[in-house]
Amino acid sequence: MGWRRYFHCGAIMGADIIQNLIVSNSASAGGGGIAWSLSGSRLINNTIAENDSINGSGISVFFAPVLTNALIANNIIIAKQNQIGLDCFNPINSPIFEFNNVYSPGGFSYGPGCGLQDPIKGTISLDPQFVNPTVGNYRVRWDHRLSILEPTTYMDCLSQISMRTQG
Repeated sequence: MGWRRYFHCGAIMGADIIQNLIVSNSASAGGGGIAWSLSGSRLINNTIAENDSINGSGISVFFAPVLTNALIANNIIIAKQNQIGLDCFNPINSPIFEFNNVYSPGGFSYGPGCGLQDPIKGTISLDPQFVNPTVGNYRVRWDHRLSILEPTTYMDCLSQISMRTQG
């Protein structure tokens, strides 16, 4: 987890939450995975799934007039069955919200305060088809129908990455 933070009046300000797996949490209020209201904070490349809350199973966003320079990008946010994936208590307009997959099986991906986010700035609402979440495997199953690369190009890229990491 990448943290850049300082405390101000008991709150964490300017936190970077980068490349984490946030699963199986619960909250009686606020977000089941994350309750968000930080200026200058970034939430990037996270998988947030199977969290439980009546105010946003994945994330609950509380925008304030002072919330500036926030970024929520390239995350997979999956709600529990029949819950809201991302709930907003003021409209999403202050932070930059882009290239996220926010999905809710049987529920709404976004709460009414979030406004329409799909397909704005590359954001989608699709089941990510995790490999096996029941045993904690939240890797996304590769699906050629969703890839913008030809399968041969995709496989070439994988082999080049593998060769670089092995030696």
